[in-house]
Amino acid sequence: MLQPDRIKNSYNYGGGNKAGAFDKGFTLAELLVVLALIGVLAAIAVPSITAVIPHQRLNRGARDVLTELNAARLKAITSNARHRVSFTLNTYPVLDTYNVQFFSGGAWVSDTTRNTKTVPDGIDIVSPGASFSITYESNGTVTATDVCLSNVASTTADRASITFEGTYGKAQIAGGC
Repeated sequence: MLQPDRIKNSYNYGGGNKAGAFDKGFTLAELLVVLALIGVLAAIAVPSITAVIPHQRLNRGARDVLTELNAARLKAITSNARHRVSFTLNTYPVLDTYNVQFFSGGAWVSDTTRNTKTVPDGIDIVSPGASFSITYESNGTVTATDVCLSNVASTTADRASITFEGTYGKAQIAGGC
């Protein structure tokens, strides 16, 4: 016959817990091991992430310029009027700017529906040279040269180029320049 003390002790897996339940929680040693593993993984991951950030900033800058070029082309076609993207290049750390303009009354006028944009910090437009414009005719054609953006924050020659396919004005981003 079972004695009440033996029944009580047969359910006591928790090492002296009077309630008869399992002990819950983590030991200090287990927590320290997990924190050490997290620290090692962070030490490995952080340098690779910080190396990617300047390149992503360059990609964003190239996409932003491409967006404005496409907007100018579409506005030229839909309004049947010449449009251009005018670039003002500055010496870094002053950021380069660009904006969409249209030809009206014999002069170029800034398009008020599109604000003047700046390239992201750490990005510089390095060619075709001094301040320049890319002009779209009313049918969407363009006479343009490639635009080269450079990552001044990178230790490697990290660049992106915006090129134009033929004279019909379609712009695209290409690697390097």
